[in-house]
Amino acid sequence: RQAGDFLKRFLPLNSHVRSLAAAIGCRNEDVSPSQTSMAVHISNLAAAADPMGFAYPIGGPRSIGHALKNVVEALGGGKVVTGATVQEFILAEEEDATDNKQAGPPRCAGVKLADGTALRLRKDRETGVCNGVVISVLGVVPTCIRIPASSRTKHGIPAGVPVLRERRPLIHILYGLNGSSFDLNLPAADWWRLPSCCLPQDVVDVTTEQPSPGNGGENNDVASDVVSEDIKVGQAPSEAEQQVSESTVTFSLDHSNRGAKNTTNKFQTGKSWMRISFPSAKDPSWNERHPDKSTCVVTIEADDEFCRMISGKPSFAMMAKPSSGETQRLKDRVMRDLLDKFPQLEGKIAFQELRGPYNAGLSQSAEKFAVKGVRPETPYPGLFIGGKDLVVDSFCGSITGAWLAVNAVMGYTVVDTVLLEKNITADLEQFLPSLKVSEYADVAIPFKPRVLSSFSNKDPRPSNEGDCTAEDSKES
Repeated sequence: RQAGDFLKRFLPLNSHVRSLAAAIGCRNEDVSPSQTSMAVHISNLAAAADPMGFAYPIGGPRSIGHALKNVVEALGGGKVVTGATVQEFILAEEEDATDNKQAGPPRCAGVKLADGTALRLRKDRETGVCNGVVISVLGVVPTCIRIPASSRTKHGIPAGVPVLRERRPLIHILYGLNGSSFDLNLPAADWWRLPSCCLPQDVVDVTTEQPSPGNGGENNDVASDVVSEDIKVGQAPSEAEQQVSESTVTFSLDHSNRGAKNTTNKFQTGKSWMRISFPSAKDPSWNERHPDKSTCVVTIEADDEFCRMISGKPSFAMMAKPSSGETQRLKDRVMRDLLDKFPQLEGKIAFQELRGPYNAGLSQSAEKFAVKGVRPETPYPGLFIGGKDLVVDSFCGSITGAWLAVNAVMGYTVVDTVLLEKNITADLEQFLPSLKVSEYADVAIPFKPRVLSSFSNKDPRPSNEGDCTAEDSKES
């Protein structure tokens, strides 16, 4: 079900509260509530209401990968390759020697990179069959695209994928700042601008004085609102379910339907979707490693100069190469927005760099959570899908998607994980030795937790200027 219908039904009298719920529920994508899944809104609202708050890894999210790299390669026998572009998956045909039936989908035997390097799985010496697996976190649609066309035509793709659509790619603009987070008064919380969750346009009947709630956003079409008004609680099948039931259409990557250039999909200062974050203000180890320096990341959706949205089966994004002039103009527009919201950064920006566009995964629509093919398993043995495409679009969703993929590799089913409490987490707790380490010993980035020093009854001033380490406070 779409979130717009639920918000209008359960929050019909206060458009401000409905707009706030829509913003918290789907802030990671510029899409109206009438086009997003209610499951995403419930998950994000529950996370925002968690009394434990939000966590941030010491050293940033990349430190998690660095911490696990040695474990994967040394203990697990795997290999970690970063900064590489996957061209296609290597599939090995396996003939069934027990009968004369037609062979099923070939097994995934590795990946081929864009530079021609082939990373192949090890084969069992006796059977000659690959005894490893490949877990793709590229996303559902990019994974299907990188399956060789001959195998894709013969053996197909996960069910329901042709009805899915990708969201617009993301562009990150990185800023290096002179000054610490404290000196620049940088917040640890992110700043968002969500045009698709702006105040809904409610209408009040002059005769009955009954409000008719509307959807948030500036670009909602009338047709989508009419469809959501006709949905009844308990009515089946829904629009998403009808599309999924008709998803037997052929997987197509036809680029001819790109159409003419749509000049409306351009970043507009003061209007377009934007996220501003300061990673250095979140990381407790940053000031020790990089004193008097700070970082800022502005995330926007790529406009038509950087990508083309292809209305295929499925709908996907195709990257474009913009001119240097368009890149500079985009950086200038984003800079104006950044200084407007954080004027204290005027004259403090040391450098500016644009990265992207990057694939942002599936749109958070109801179809994403209705199709059967959005799951770790694929028709090809040894090829699994992980990442946030399996769940909600968030950092926690990426971790949960990886957890689901590992459980699928182990062969655990829903009965195992839900009823028998048999999953990869329980296996690690049972079979790995329990190590007694200090609270801050097992971290990827060394740092010293800082606490405020105690005050003396005689002297109200702190014994040391500013903060001090835990060891200093104990000595005092």
